Amino acid sequence: MEDLRRKVEQYTALLSVMRRLVPDKNEVPALIDDISTKAKVRGVTIGRIEPQAVEAGPPFDTYRYRLEIIGHYDQLGEFMSDIASLQRIIVPQDVNLKAANSQAQKLIGDTTGALLEAQFMIRTFVKAAAPPPGPPGKKGAKPAGATQ
Repeated sequence: MEDLRRKVEQYTALLSVMRRLVPDKNEVPALIDDISTKAKVRGVTIGRIEPQAVEAGPPFDTYRYRLEIIGHYDQLGEFMSDIASLQRIIVPQDVNLKAANSQAQKLIGDTTGALLEAQFMIRTFVKAAAPPPGPPGKKGAKPAGATQ
């Protein structure tokens, strides 16, 4: 009995970790807040966070966001590392770096000409919703069109 209790406690702890990595509902405000906080810490300016279409499918729905950020090379790398290390699974992908335009440099007040703009996607996952229950029927009833 004691061994069984220990295993249940271990499984409960693992389930708690999984729920942090892959939540059971989309928490967009918390996700955006976490990303904004990391940007402020690293001195990066967020130009855009744009949600993309959701890819539904068991066991997880995939949520994608397109981001544009401006900063120096090391700041961008640290920022991307920070968001990839958040409590939930977030995967940066399709990174495109280019020199920031002069308007962005003026807006930020950078005169070195070393600002970069990074455009990339992030993917995160949410537990897929349970399928709706089927229509009630008799136990042992055969589906329509089934033969013996």
